[in-house]
Order: sequence, then structure tokens, then C-alpha cells
Amino acid sequence: MPRRYWWLLGAAVIVLGSVTLLRAPLTDWRYTAGKNEAIQVRTGQTLDSGKSTATLESRLTGELQIEPNSRLRLVASGDRQQRFELEQGTIHALIWAPPGKFVVDTPVARTIDLGYRHTLQMSKSGEGVLSVDIGWVAFEWQGVESFIPAGASCKTNPNKGPGTPWFTDASPELQSALVAFDAGQGSLEIALRAAGVRDAITVWHLMTRSKGEAPSQAYDVLAELIPLPAEAGREAILAGKSEAIYAAWDALGLGSAEIWRTWKRSW
Repeated sequence: MPRRYWWLLGAAVIVLGSVTLLRAPLTDWRYTAGKNEAIQVRTGQTLDSGKSTATLESRLTGELQIEPNSRLRLVASGDRQQRFELEQGTIHALIWAPPGKFVVDTPVARTIDLGYRHTLQMSKSGEGVLSVDIGWVAFEWQGVESFIPAGASCKTNPNKGPGTPWFTDASPELQSALVAFDAGQGSLEIALRAAGVRDAITVWHLMTRSKGEAPSQAYDVLAELIPLPAEAGREAILAGKSEAIYAAWDALGLGSAEIWRTWKRSW
């Protein structure tokens, strides 16, 4: 087939894509990059910050500060949810929409804001980190879930999804052990030995997400770190009973499990 034909076909595809985007509905998101004037964003539009710092604002949802070299696409904008895809880069999100409404997909995990301020970084390779300043954020990928409170962080691993969350003031020994364990290159015992009372949320995640003998080992450590109610008994926890797992969560003193039970029901 003549080369000219392929060139014309490619040009037609580009034009068709541009026309389709122009027909996409406008949203109340407004994007400002550098010193440029603000533009109203359409559903499906990709925003590339290039060398500039950018701002994305919605009076109904929140505000995003976008760092240079970030690539973000608005996938859906409606009453039920505001969904984005972060291909790479860093966003600082300040969200005042109801919990569960602001969602960001990445190549390796989905973040669901449960209120209120967090930072999400993602590299091209799929390595990333989520840090929460105020409120809560849920991190999910193929049934693997992490719930990150204020003052905590969680890394992502290519093909593995979200790792085990930890408070940012956790000991270097614990942080290193978790990175190795989540990457499949370290032992659970090292992480558990490094955990203190404040790290109970980390141990709870290890208990509920690990396989084999690991949940039993994590349960023993959790029971030493904090008082567990009768509803959170060993047999019930190891059997995966939801109410027992919720009771163990409530014993952490970080708020009721209802906040993420509600989120799980809505997805």
C-alpha cells in the first residue's frame, strides 16, 4: 500500500480523535499551567504539565497541585465520582468532596480519597508512594487493599500493587523491612520484630493481607502491642471473619472501621 495512504490514514485518525475530544462534555475542573490562562477541562482530556507547575481546581471537589513532568487524564466527571488516571508525576490533592468520590487510577493501584489531603507520586516504571497529611486514603489493586491514615505512607510495587502502610516516623529498620517484604525479598519476622505500639496499623495489614503462617505470626504480635477485644479472637481472625477483622481494626484507636466499610460497599 502506498506510503501516502498510510500518512493520510494516520492524519485522519488524529483528526477524528480531536473531534471526539471536542465533543466530550466540559466539566467544572479548571486547569492552569505556569503563567497560562485557565482552561476548562473536558472529560477524557489529558493534562501534561511539562516543565511547569500546574493547578487543577473544582469548586465541587477540590484542588490539585501538579508538579512538573506529570501526566494526568480526567476519565470521568459526574455526580457519583471524579476519576483521574495518573500516568506519571506527582499530585498534591486537597479534597472537600464526600469520601469515596475522588478517585485516581495509576498503573499499579487505585487511590480512593476518604478525606482530605494527600500526595501521590508515580514513576513510569510503576513505582510510587502515597502519603496522607489529613484524613484517610484507600489504596486498592486486584483485591489487595491498604488504608492509610494521616501521618502514614504506602509504596506501590510494579505487578504487586500497594504495599504495607507505615507511619512516617516509624523506625528505619521497620521501613526497610517492609520494603523488602513487600518486594518478596525479605522475611516477615524482621518486620514484626521492628514493630512498636504505634506500628499496630502496619501489623494489622500484615495480619490481614499475608498468606501461610504469616497471619498467625502477625496476630500474636498485634495482641502483644494492643489489647484486642473478645470479638477479635485468633480463630475468627485467621478464618477471615469480617466482624473479627473490623473489631481488631477498631482496637487500633484510629477511628471506626465503618469509614472503609462504607467505601467498600460503594465500589
